[in-house]
Amino acid sequence: MIKTSSTAHRQNKKHKKLISMQRHWFNGLVTNHPKFWTRLGNFESKVLEFDLEPLKINSPIYVSGLARSGSTILLEFLADHKDFVSHKYSDFPFIYTPYLWRVMQKLLFMKAGRPEERFHGDGLLVNADSPEAMEEVLWMHFFPFLHDTEQCQVLNAEATQPAFEKFYTDHVKKLLLQSKRPRYLAKDNYNIARIDYLSKICPSAKFFIPVRNPITHVESLYRQHKHFSTMTGNDKRAQKHLQRVGHFEFGHDVRPIHLYDDPTYKSISDLFKQGHILRGYARYWSYIYNFIYDRYINADNVFIYRFEDFCEESEEMLKMIADFAEISTPARTRKMWADYIKAPAYYQTTLNAEERDVIEEETETSAKLWGY
Repeated sequence: MIKTSSTAHRQNKKHKKLISMQRHWFNGLVTNHPKFWTRLGNFESKVLEFDLEPLKINSPIYVSGLARSGSTILLEFLADHKDFVSHKYSDFPFIYTPYLWRVMQKLLFMKAGRPEERFHGDGLLVNADSPEAMEEVLWMHFFPFLHDTEQCQVLNAEATQPAFEKFYTDHVKKLLLQSKRPRYLAKDNYNIARIDYLSKICPSAKFFIPVRNPITHVESLYRQHKHFSTMTGNDKRAQKHLQRVGHFEFGHDVRPIHLYDDPTYKSISDLFKQGHILRGYARYWSYIYNFIYDRYINADNVFIYRFEDFCEESEEMLKMIADFAEISTPARTRKMWADYIKAPAYYQTTLNAEERDVIEEETETSAKLWGY
């Protein structure tokens, strides 16, 4: 379970470099040669073919949505269940060969290590065994345009990429095989643009999307952007690491998800380029949640919930989430998590009246769709 640290921000400032030269070089052995590692991953699948063939990908769970909406705590809750296997921090950089790498970690007695604050500087502590969003490495290799802001990044049910679809299903099966767990769990914020495509690949897939009050959500995005800009400005290896794992939500290389070929996306992109970051995130909030509402508000395989309800009515919400995910959770487990879940309290708002007005102006219409 994630824990919080009251001294996290002070501790973070002591670290001059978040990515060591050795780690940077080591990661590059994989990320700089994706074609080689894809071939190696396919070879791994071939070796395991007899074991993989009978496995079925049943009801995988995908946690998605706009960053800073509360998806991490949901991922933690679901990953704590005995049925699920998910990617971990330690899977990187050897994402392409998950079975071999996880077996090697056991043989080498590699430890999870002491929990440390994650990049976000938000007081959340993680170690090598903590669940994390790692799928994006694969998506970026097979679909190089996915973070090209000039192109629409939506993959609908008509999209097809046979090489990816085979590699991806084998990849998930290898995680199931190695972990001896029956179901796959993944978090990837960018998957909001791929729900229909993933549903085609895995027809039984289910999706969770949290929605958060635009005032607190946009402020959180704005804070993270400033934090990541400062962090990567002083540490180029940290910037490269974020690019390698496919995190473009904040910082100098922020890249909003391109969902529609219309003037709205260009206006959002222009706001970021011109330095109007707060307004950019506010308009982006409306852009993202309009897309989600238009496409998935009535979708049977998508569970959309308000983050505030998740925090204030935790036990009831956890029961609903567990039911939708088709998992059994004892009441005492839900009570334990409910006692832990709370709205972020690691900072006080610093928004002034003008900034609040900007957010309300940009999000008012969309916010009403979600009861805000």
